[in-house]
Amino acid sequence: MAKLFGAIPSSVTESGVFRALKQLEQHRTPVRLEVENTNISFYTVISLHPKAVILNKPSDLAPKALRRGRVVRFEVPDGSKNVVRLNVRRTHLRRQRGDEVFVCAMPQEFSGKSRRGAARFNTSQFNNLHLVVPQADARFRIIDISRTGCKTFVGDFDEWDLIRTGVEMRFTKLAVGDKVEIALDGLVPRLIKVPTVSFQWKVLQHSYSGRYLDHFIDNLQKKELDRLRIKEGQELEE
Repeated sequence: MAKLFGAIPSSVTESGVFRALKQLEQHRTPVRLEVENTNISFYTVISLHPKAVILNKPSDLAPKALRRGRVVRFEVPDGSKNVVRLNVRRTHLRRQRGDEVFVCAMPQEFSGKSRRGAARFNTSQFNNLHLVVPQADARFRIIDISRTGCKTFVGDFDEWDLIRTGVEMRFTKLAVGDKVEIALDGLVPRLIKVPTVSFQWKVLQHSYSGRYLDHFIDNLQKKELDRLRIKEGQELEE
């Protein structure tokens, strides 16, 4: 790998982003990576090589999820809110023992601070997760969820006079199948971009709804972490 990428420039080794990446590598800290302009996210761990960042990827990741030139990003999990954006250079390499990885260019600096309050999880694979909005007599399929809100697929809904950006709605619920409902203490449409609508909600933290929502999000996070299988001390194969 050293011959492939060459020596690390001193300007990179001294940068704040390199020091942060080095800490993540040394402690094998998983980070939650998002592929920009998609709903794809997964946990990964980082290895550093001269001029390059090597990232593990889940074995079940769709082959077309990563392309050369695509940008991936993550928030450094140290409370700083610093965001690292990485440009994909090679979409697939395999370690000798079977781990699949991909290669990104070494970033020169952080890409600002994250303004996101909570991690989002892709739920498009679930057909039974809905946002129930009685005022509009609607059930919207949830395709992206966090502790503070969701993105929904609205399909052929056309009663837009009943849903207005910034106007709070009451008596709304999160439905998981036909048997579980999580009452929301308030729901506000934040972005209407048909065929999707993004909502922010209020849920009392220590209420039944708050506890169930936390449990649901924790399970989504655990499933993503379980997709990451790491084997130590492996060389890369071309």
